[in-house]
Amino acid sequence: MSASFAGFLSNGFPGHESARAEAGNPPKRLDTKAFGPRANHESEDGEPQRKRCRVTEDSLPEPEVISLLSSDEEDNSTVKHTKRSPRRSQHQLQQPHGQDSTLDVYCSGSVVSPQFTHVREDINTTPIPSVGDDEAYRAATQDSMSLNTESLLFTPSSIPSSIPTSTNPEGSQLINQDGEHQDQVRIPIKEPSLCPEQAELVDIILSGRNVFYTGSAGCGKSTVLKAFTKRLRDRGLHVDIVAPTGISALGVGGSTTFVYAGWSLSSLKQPLKKVRLGAHGKYVRKRLKDTDVLVIDEISMVENFHFERLNAVLQEARSSYKPFGGVQVVVTGDFHQLPPVKPFEHCLECGEELIPNRSEESYSCKKHGVFHDENKWAFKSEAWDLCHFVYFHLKTIHRQNDETFIKILQKCRIGQPLTGDDTDVLMNHPCKTGNATKLYARRDEVRRHNQIRFDKLLSEKHSYPCLDDFNMNPQHQNLERHSRRSYDGSLDSLKDHRFEAKAEFKKGMLVVLLTNLDLSRKLCNGSQGIICGYEEFDPNKLPKVPTKKDPAPENGIHGDYAEMREMYIRTFMGREGITKKFWPVVKFLNGEQRTIFAECSVHPLGNKEPYSLLSRTQIPLAPAWAMSIHKSQSLTLDRVIVDLTRAWEEGQVYVALSRATSLSGLKIEGDPKGLTVGKGGNSEVRKFHSDKFGL
Repeated sequence: MSASFAGFLSNGFPGHESARAEAGNPPKRLDTKAFGPRANHESEDGEPQRKRCRVTEDSLPEPEVISLLSSDEEDNSTVKHTKRSPRRSQHQLQQPHGQDSTLDVYCSGSVVSPQFTHVREDINTTPIPSVGDDEAYRAATQDSMSLNTESLLFTPSSIPSSIPTSTNPEGSQLINQDGEHQDQVRIPIKEPSLCPEQAELVDIILSGRNVFYTGSAGCGKSTVLKAFTKRLRDRGLHVDIVAPTGISALGVGGSTTFVYAGWSLSSLKQPLKKVRLGAHGKYVRKRLKDTDVLVIDEISMVENFHFERLNAVLQEARSSYKPFGGVQVVVTGDFHQLPPVKPFEHCLECGEELIPNRSEESYSCKKHGVFHDENKWAFKSEAWDLCHFVYFHLKTIHRQNDETFIKILQKCRIGQPLTGDDTDVLMNHPCKTGNATKLYARRDEVRRHNQIRFDKLLSEKHSYPCLDDFNMNPQHQNLERHSRRSYDGSLDSLKDHRFEAKAEFKKGMLVVLLTNLDLSRKLCNGSQGIICGYEEFDPNKLPKVPTKKDPAPENGIHGDYAEMREMYIRTFMGREGITKKFWPVVKFLNGEQRTIFAECSVHPLGNKEPYSLLSRTQIPLAPAWAMSIHKSQSLTLDRVIVDLTRAWEEGQVYVALSRATSLSGLKIEGDPKGLTVGKGGNSEVRKFHSDKFGL
């Protein structure tokens, strides 16, 4: 960091003193060491050129297995290792006969498949969530819970009615076959039963080919994922599952793409060469090298460039020119659902911020040209073509049984206009939606509904204003607008931040976690729970950066700008604006109970380092009686109320309606014109499905 920028951070920007005082902002002196992102290890310059090739058995490595912890945890060396036999068994990856003649497209058994290797069907081992049964929590859950607890983690078809439990004599840890202690107790459940087309798809994946499979909401995509990942792991292969959001990753027992690749927000601002160098971080490189099979879920929300970056870091870490470094790639999701959020923000090659035109139909980079919105999808990327996917379309719907409802959903999926009778069925059918989750198209509608439910609670209110700050590099004068503040002291630029400008909590309140708190305990962005109490503020228990004296603090802060984030968190509760100095305690739906401390979210701005830093510090919780349609993707809801009045994006109508398991559990409110949004569907997605599946 330049000396001038360091001095600027100490003195603040002009006219900022009064705003700091009014908002209760922290002391102006910052440790400038906190502002640089972690250094990358050096490697050879230049990018490997892509070559067309197939994944073969010989190209796969023989790694150890490591658990997928967050990239923040890795800096503190909290990576759990599990050994496995270095030699492969006869049940491992095999190529079928007639490799070159194998058909590239499978659609619900419409073509004959080659002979695949026989696979054992053993008992699966999957962590099962449990909800505590103390009376206060259960009462609060019954009063305010609107989301089925199992729907957050599993699809209904994957959950057996009776779950056999395993006993652990010591009651705390299990010991694996190598005599090592494992941190998490895994309760065995039976592998989900598969219909014929699902079983055929699993066999294709077990053949070792790269596969893209899709289908309507409720066709069992997650059920197939659980089945083939279990069987691949039975063969001794290391399967890593990633998804674009925390809640979708939680639903399939995986991690976010950012965690898997070891990225931070600033990673997307870096040139592709530097992104590749990040693959040489100690734990990131090991994780990427250990992967035998990479599963990417909810592919519709994965942007073209994001898919390319994943391909690049795997190639770099594995020193391979093959697509994704030679690992088997299984991609799933439905492109008819929600598209990538904010596509083409930064140029893939140079990392420069792309400039959208007025209609946001194209984005331009001064060095590398124009990128069109129609190419935002992952299937438009170069890496996608190089994977030579087998394409499979699941046709049988399992979530809904009502043929009328299913036909309406299929029309919504492909953008076919609804008839008057269809609209009448959706708007005027008998339903039971008491205690239902409410879905809205826009976040301000979600906030309004949650406020109404919040006001009905009679327990004491605790309020926490946010702590916003903007530390601008003097060389970024074009960013000075980010220093403007609202009347409450919050920064105008952060008005749409996922952390609220003013967080208010009451005991018994249904809340959703807004950060990846502890992925090893399935506490991520999207996890829901009930506020069951409060813990008094104690400065000795605050999250902090590991030191030599305390290398593994109970609430460690890791990653980029860690010292800066620690300072803001320490300052947060000490401000005069907070009179009740207590942290909320949340009991989550999976049984975990945690005290939720403030979190500091830092957003680097500018195209050149050192970046200007925009930050908000707040308790990362929000009311959860209602949620946005974007947040609901991948969930199954027994009872749901949908308001599509302000729907605006292709896929929103279909995603919202298809969360329901039946018409009896679905109620549509507001203007029925919302049902017409997305009429015609996305032309690029329709062409893709027509080319690959003839649909």
